[in-house]
Amino acid sequence: MENKSYEVIINGVRKNITRKEDKDAIEKIFNNYKTDSLILRTVGQICESQDNFYIANYQRGYRWGKDEVEALLDDIYEVYKKDDNEQKYCLQPLVVKGRRNCESSALLGNDGVKEMKNEEDCYELLDGQQRLTTLWLILSKLSQGIQSYQIYYELYRKIDKDFIEKASEIIENWIKKDKPEGGKLDKSKYRNVIFEKLTFLWYEVTNGISQVEESVDQNIGSNDSEKLFRKINKGKIELTNAELFKAMLLNEENARTEEDRRELEQISFEWDRVEQSLRNDEFWFFISNDTSEERTRIDYILEVYARGKDDKEEFDVTKDRYSFLVVQDYLLCKKDNAGNIDFESIKTVWKDIVSVHDKLYSWYQDNELYHNIGFLVANEGKRCAAAADIVVKLYQNGKDKGIQEVKKMVRGKIYKRLIVKKWKATKGDNNIRVVEEEYELENLTFEGDKKYLANGLLLYSNIFPLLDQGRGKFPFKAYYSDSWDIEHINPQKKESDIKKLITWGKSENKGEADGGKDEIDSNFNWVRNVELILEYLKKKNKNTEPLPELKEEDKNQGFCQFSGSESGKGFLKDMQNAWNECSIDGGVDVINNFVLLNSKINRGYHNALFNQKRAKIIEYDKNGFFIPMATKNVFLKYYNENPAEFIEWGKEDQKGYLNYLEELFKKVKSWEKYSQKAGKSINE
Repeated sequence: MENKSYEVIINGVRKNITRKEDKDAIEKIFNNYKTDSLILRTVGQICESQDNFYIANYQRGYRWGKDEVEALLDDIYEVYKKDDNEQKYCLQPLVVKGRRNCESSALLGNDGVKEMKNEEDCYELLDGQQRLTTLWLILSKLSQGIQSYQIYYELYRKIDKDFIEKASEIIENWIKKDKPEGGKLDKSKYRNVIFEKLTFLWYEVTNGISQVEESVDQNIGSNDSEKLFRKINKGKIELTNAELFKAMLLNEENARTEEDRRELEQISFEWDRVEQSLRNDEFWFFISNDTSEERTRIDYILEVYARGKDDKEEFDVTKDRYSFLVVQDYLLCKKDNAGNIDFESIKTVWKDIVSVHDKLYSWYQDNELYHNIGFLVANEGKRCAAAADIVVKLYQNGKDKGIQEVKKMVRGKIYKRLIVKKWKATKGDNNIRVVEEEYELENLTFEGDKKYLANGLLLYSNIFPLLDQGRGKFPFKAYYSDSWDIEHINPQKKESDIKKLITWGKSENKGEADGGKDEIDSNFNWVRNVELILEYLKKKNKNTEPLPELKEEDKNQGFCQFSGSESGKGFLKDMQNAWNECSIDGGVDVINNFVLLNSKINRGYHNALFNQKRAKIIEYDKNGFFIPMATKNVFLKYYNENPAEFIEWGKEDQKGYLNYLEELFKKVKSWEKYSQKAGKSINE
């Protein structure tokens, strides 16, 4: 390899280096791994070759944030500003290994990571994933999505997709903004700089480990690529809790016999089985309300196990490496005289971890436990730790019990969540007694801790029918995709201004533009609102004067144009007079005037009439939005066997809905007998 010296920029620092210097530095890092050659390849050459790159599942995935992405963009921009044909920007090494028929589950595309199954001959990417992916994203913004190399993923993770989408947004914003020297970026020139002047140190591993290492490791059956990846990234990438845990259990040094090595292979296989199971969203959102995916899902199972081991709470459960530290401490106490960790202890630890998963999965498969435990998890707030406290406690108390005993424990917890106001301490005869105070259904209102209980009951009213009838499962994933409010079925207060009722649904954040034409939400239809109000007034109006009629020629105007015309002013005045004569039936802050509703829909309602809300619920339901069952039943009037109309939430409707809630309340109150099995109230 020639010793020609030339100037490059490495991580923003200008430097004179030689090709030999590159080779020596890299071989020092990779030690003993064989390569045909160490070469320099421009990004343009990689694109021309139409190479396929493959990210194996042992890697963490894409994790660059704003600082790293903008640093690369800025460094390239420094080269872009200088009209110097000799200057190059030298990127960190790209370490690859050729592989045949790489089975992938996803592909990086113009709209982010796309799930797709495929098999391609690829370069397995051992180092350089972050930069190569970021360059792909940059080029996609500069070249209208036309790319010449592909990036495949063995394992698709939502967190990877989130990071990639965020990075893509950062790149797009950087390209659009004015540069320090003024003016916009010349995309064509910037793209050419990337193609022609960005250079990777291309290091291709061909034969895996050296003969010396091969003789030592020949019976281990380990993956060369993963070993090399670990070696390259030792001390450079902070491993996740799950990765550390897996490395601790599957450490080849723990296996000293052929039988031990077979056991390690079995543990590795079972680890994959547990991870695959947790990728089932229906199972995951039964035990977890965490949609962030900041942690690996298997961390949940590891934590449930570790919290049983850490019964004296010697470790901080809020720390990211909690379960690893707990089990590491346990295993270190099991070393033999030679200082080796006892392999039987490792097998026992893993067997117990599998038992945690299998027990939780058996609960998931039971219809009653799925809905009842899922409900309790949904009521927990966000946590610093991975696992839901309710699941940890249930597992600790129910791991050795049968399904029926666990059901009784869970019913007791449902009772405490929905019926019990608080634990009250009373003193008498020098003894302190703790008693539970109950709420009655009619006392559940829209204030304080009563609202908390009402919220729980309303959620359970949407879950229980599926439990009771065995017709499908409540979609906890869909529930967690939104925030939820208590919604008044009849308006919380009577709206005095008819204009506000007509313009219900119009965006509050957008004003009038374009010569008085309304700039409105796409779902705002003032004509439809007028029709719904007239329908309501026709039923409620006691005035003998006929209601006004909306003319056909008025329907094609924007509301501002209509309300400003003479005919519009007269129409609105007549409607206002009719409205002042009407009244809304029923109470307001009572349980049979409450439903649970998506916050976005709810906050757009304000004080709309029942039939306006009903029309909007039907529209959202048609468009695929998740509307909980009991909420939908309210607006379809399923709780009134003979609804005369769908104009308002009348007394018979309220009575039928209250009967449903009373039956549910009575059912839950009957579970008081199980409350002693449940332990302390989870909302204490």
